[in-house]
Amino acid sequence: MIGNTVSHYRVIEKLGGGGMGEVYKAEDTKLGRIVALKFLSVAAIYDRRAGERGSPLQHDSAALERFRREARAASALNHPNICTIHDIDEHDGQPFIVMELLEGQTLRERLAVGVRGARPSAEGERRPPLQLDTLLELAIQIADALDAAHAKGIIHLDIKPANIFITSRGQAKILDFGLAKLIPVGAGFKPAPTELGGVIVSETPTATIEPELLTSPGTAMGTVAYMSPEQARGQALDIRTDLFSFGAVLYEMAAGRPPFVGETTAVIFDQILNRTPPPPSRSNPDLPPEFERIIFKALEKDREMRTQSAAEIRSDLKRLRRDTDSGRSAAVSAAPQVAMTPARGTEPSPVASPSRPQPRRAVPLKWLAAGGALLVVVAAGIGAWRFFALHPSPGANKALAVVQIENLTQDSSLDWLGNGAAELLTTDLAQAKALEVISTERVREIVKRHAAANGTLAEGEAQQVARDAHAEFFASGALLKVGPKLRLDLRVQETSTGKLVYADKFEGDNPQAVFAMVDKATAGILGEVAPGAAQPSAAASLTSNLDALHAYEEGVAYRDRVMPDKARDSFDRAIQLDPQFAMAYYWLSISYDLLSDQPAARKAIAQAVRLADRLPRQQQLLIQARRLIYDGRDQEAEQTLRTAISEFPRETEARVALGVYLSLRPQRSAEGIPVMLDALRLDEHQPTPNNILAYAYAYQNNLQAALAAVDRYASLLPPNDPNPMDTRGDVYALTGHYDDAIVQYRKTEELHPDWNLGESLKAALCYLQEKKYPLAEALAQSVYGKTSGANRLEAANVLGDLEVSRGRLDRAAARYEEASSLGALVLPLVAGAPLLNAAKVFWAEGDPQGALALGRRSKIPDAAGVRAVSYLLSKNDAGAEKEFASLRASLSPLEGDYMADKTVQFYRFLAAAYSGQWQQAVAQGGGLHEDFDLASSYEVGRAYSETGDLTAAERHLDYCLKYNRISGDPGGSPRMQYLSLTLAEYYQAKLLEQQGRKTEAINGYQEFLSHFENSNARLPEIPQARAAVKRLM
Repeated sequence: MIGNTVSHYRVIEKLGGGGMGEVYKAEDTKLGRIVALKFLSVAAIYDRRAGERGSPLQHDSAALERFRREARAASALNHPNICTIHDIDEHDGQPFIVMELLEGQTLRERLAVGVRGARPSAEGERRPPLQLDTLLELAIQIADALDAAHAKGIIHLDIKPANIFITSRGQAKILDFGLAKLIPVGAGFKPAPTELGGVIVSETPTATIEPELLTSPGTAMGTVAYMSPEQARGQALDIRTDLFSFGAVLYEMAAGRPPFVGETTAVIFDQILNRTPPPPSRSNPDLPPEFERIIFKALEKDREMRTQSAAEIRSDLKRLRRDTDSGRSAAVSAAPQVAMTPARGTEPSPVASPSRPQPRRAVPLKWLAAGGALLVVVAAGIGAWRFFALHPSPGANKALAVVQIENLTQDSSLDWLGNGAAELLTTDLAQAKALEVISTERVREIVKRHAAANGTLAEGEAQQVARDAHAEFFASGALLKVGPKLRLDLRVQETSTGKLVYADKFEGDNPQAVFAMVDKATAGILGEVAPGAAQPSAAASLTSNLDALHAYEEGVAYRDRVMPDKARDSFDRAIQLDPQFAMAYYWLSISYDLLSDQPAARKAIAQAVRLADRLPRQQQLLIQARRLIYDGRDQEAEQTLRTAISEFPRETEARVALGVYLSLRPQRSAEGIPVMLDALRLDEHQPTPNNILAYAYAYQNNLQAALAAVDRYASLLPPNDPNPMDTRGDVYALTGHYDDAIVQYRKTEELHPDWNLGESLKAALCYLQEKKYPLAEALAQSVYGKTSGANRLEAANVLGDLEVSRGRLDRAAARYEEASSLGALVLPLVAGAPLLNAAKVFWAEGDPQGALALGRRSKIPDAAGVRAVSYLLSKNDAGAEKEFASLRASLSPLEGDYMADKTVQFYRFLAAAYSGQWQQAVAQGGGLHEDFDLASSYEVGRAYSETGDLTAAERHLDYCLKYNRISGDPGGSPRMQYLSLTLAEYYQAKLLEQQGRKTEAINGYQEFLSHFENSNARLPEIPQARAAVKRLM
């Protein structure tokens, strides 16, 4: 062929070849230009399956049609990032394409070599990722080319690194349109066309894809690895299939390895359909989180959730390049710079589940999944301990993790005893002050990510668990039967080298001997890794009752499966068997709290505190912090928690709990972000911190960073888990993107109809914010009509908000009262919020007797507070004091004396505000517990306004308006203070008028009045607003 003339092309040299054809460099003798000739090979023209070896071969028309299709498709496109096709012709029966000659290498070759000129890597092996500036430039060019092709009605269907060429000048070119709009189908299959965005493609069953596409060495696996889920399933295809493939290419460019790898087609298909790849930042820590978000949006398995156009990807990439170049990228500066990998077997984090009713106190979130304790605390000045927490000082104690003790006795009834022995050993070793021992909860959380389906670790995985736990040593072992005896085999190794530090075997007559065996093992281990340490006793610190230990381990298993009722029963049984079992009391309190039984939870934690002195130091601190939180003593809890963080810097539990508390308080959410980032630097696999970060960023109005956090959260849970979907809706709602929030809430409900009806209520409140009252009412009525209990309570409360927005305050009060009565028996603290909403209607309209009657009809604790305020407004001080005493007495068993007094203080403040005693209201408002910040924000703002402190008034009113407009939170209850929000609109307009901002003031007054156009409400602010508008117009 070389030296010959084909048509008017003189062949100069062969450039390459493959299964489908050969490519030659040639000169166009007519135009005097250098081109490339691509010939369809004989092997591709003829079907080898048609006859016996050596017999005449039959012409394969499908291969020819594919070849011609490539030429027709590409020649229809005139784009700088698509390889130009000049002509198609035939020579001696061999068809060929004339295309522009490209000098450079394919993206596949570029990735194999890497940016540093390293040796080429095997397919699937990790290679150096591209530099960010190169990565962005090439990605933008490829996205632009895809957009141009899609605009012409052409879908490539085979986007992969081998089909993208990088010229020597750094220009990307898409090659090989041979599969464009063509997927091979089986005989007799008549595909129906599907249209999306003007592009018509065929439905094709994957089962009939040509075998060579799946099995050809070097080509087939690459093709399969970049297929979209709909290609793998044989569903209808549209332009979004190219976007998924492009997402896979972007992933490989960023991470240096493909997202879906495996030795067989079946393995790869399983990953494409069911697995989330590790975030590319794991391989490329410098990758901006926004780029990661772009990738994972393109890799959404559900097309409806995927990026919808190449133009969208191009715009996102250009924006990121601009922000990166200018140093203003919100994603780079604010989003977490941590590497994340999916957690195998991770349970959906209950921290995000909206199924649990909120207590009255402001933070609805009181527990953490996977062993997280109830630790919600205040923290200030976190920077002082951040460095030490992440980097223990050189003189700090060495740490050991008891990774796993496996049951190899062949007796399944002893399966629990392996975990029990590990728990005993951990507790025993932790008593030694010269050694830091990683908590059982943290180790088990890490083990779950590494373990096989049966819960066991493969060889070498125990060492990786220890690395993840930042422990210098790790212990592992097994329980075996040796004749009639039980034997514990144990070994301790260095984490960094795997070197054996200690090994021994201990025998006992029966399972009861496990306590003595663990004590002997503890002595041996301490002798090697902490010489001179005092010898503790497992039985003395945890329990000496084998049946109690068994019940405790059952409770732990139920806890980890998010089954608090069964966990409660198991922990309670453990306590019945051993009344001195402090940790059983601790976890029993958490179980009761999850079941909204606060009195029982407080009683259990009190017992844990009484018995805590027999436990290791870390457990003592966690129990103390939990008790302080129950009592509302946040400042003391802060000190306890900071002590735990400094003394146990490798643990995440206290740090995550602190981050939860700060992040979910709107006014302190900015403080929570670095705390959660620190927790992720300690353990990048935790779902909870990413979930909570999404809310913290949303409170800061950083939608981009919030969505990136949601994407990382979702990557750590099973595909289509409802929790990240719900969080995504909340993020949109918190940032005022109500249409997007509604779409997400409805999508979550559609995919998970039995999960949580709170999605409908959140969507209803979004409609309410948009003043789409019929839609809001229809959704809320639907939930109200088909539920009971907490969901019906919330539905009635939302219907009350709707009535306020329409100016029908009498109906609103009735709805709120109904909501409170629905929770009176089973959720007395939760029922307090709607009762207060109803009472505020009467107080705002100057009707304390109506509020008093309301309070008399209710039997919940807060009813006494409503009655007390109403008595004070009616000048009945004696009656008020009697009710305040009743309120304190009823709340003390539920919340403790401290919070009972703080609640009484809150109601006294309300009495001062609604009686017009503004100086007193200002003084009292400044000393309220922060749990009442939102509930008092309107009244505090008005008090400052009435006393002339306009700056403070504006701050509090803005807070009320901003955070009363949200319709979602991780606790799930979509509750607002809607009347307070409405009145805050009026007083904000009044401030604007006082500041001389006439136009804004008019708009504010009119916004307030829009709720009361045909209203019989008796608010004095209504005529005042009308007069103000008339005065200013």
